[in-house]
Amino acid sequence: MIFYQFIQYQRFLTRYHSQRLMAALVGALILAAATIQVGSFKTVIRWLDVAGEGAAALLALSWLLLLLCARPPGKITNLLYSGALLYWFACLLDLMDEFIHYPMNFRLFADLESLAIPTAMLLVTLGLWEWLKEQKLINRQLKQRELVHRDYQLLDPLTQLYGEAYLVQQLQGIAQRKQPEHCELIMFELQVFGGDTPSPNHDIVCQQQLLGQFAELMLAMIHTEDVLCRCGGQRFALLLTNVTSCQANVQFQRIIETVQARLPANICRVQRSWSGAQPAAEFIANTEQELQQRVQSCQPNGYTSRDSGLC
Repeated sequence: MIFYQFIQYQRFLTRYHSQRLMAALVGALILAAATIQVGSFKTVIRWLDVAGEGAAALLALSWLLLLLCARPPGKITNLLYSGALLYWFACLLDLMDEFIHYPMNFRLFADLESLAIPTAMLLVTLGLWEWLKEQKLINRQLKQRELVHRDYQLLDPLTQLYGEAYLVQQLQGIAQRKQPEHCELIMFELQVFGGDTPSPNHDIVCQQQLLGQFAELMLAMIHTEDVLCRCGGQRFALLLTNVTSCQANVQFQRIIETVQARLPANICRVQRSWSGAQPAAEFIANTEQELQQRVQSCQPNGYTSRDSGLC
């Protein structure tokens, strides 16, 4: 798994940041060659200082690589990259000081090191300020996927929705508020194929694509204060906040009718009100059990037909 992620990062860097990586490598080689050309090697080396400043240089380089692995090219990336690159160069100069002795009247590298660090911090600060404004827009886009918490490890890789564990965290976070909101949980299961078993293999791939399309359609239809999660398989959960039970029912039916007009999907669902009195995990487990019973009683094959509406 780690090797696969490494390959993915390597491909991303090669595709988008090969020139930036080359500039960093060439700059580091020029700095090292220049210090060696100007000065002479020390006879006594303080290895503790070398270890400390070498670790700082390695960490600065890792920050630079992680930044490039995380972001595509753009204005914010350029600001953060420039600041991280200058900081790494300053760390390299500091490390070379432990090996190279410069002439007494030669102050160029010391002055460059002194200027590089505040300039790097200024560039990183500007980049973080722009990143903050960008993150506000991203948070607005993610609002339908996350409400109280953020934990990327709980994301479903197929639909990019959070899973059942995240739904438990959401309900727990809402219950701990001073004035808990009234919430309606609608858990539903769908069948995006007419058949009961998605076989052969190409049908499984097609089903996965349709599940991803279904998630995107649902996200486009629900309100920004609502959260959609995938509970595994073809089972989803929609958490509606600040609505009555009747309003949630009408809203969900309107959403499903719109989605079904674009994507064939048979739906079976259960709706329950969340007050916070019951433990969140137990509440979700009871809802799933009720949905499973409803699925077995729906028709045909446990699902409602597209034309017959909701169970």
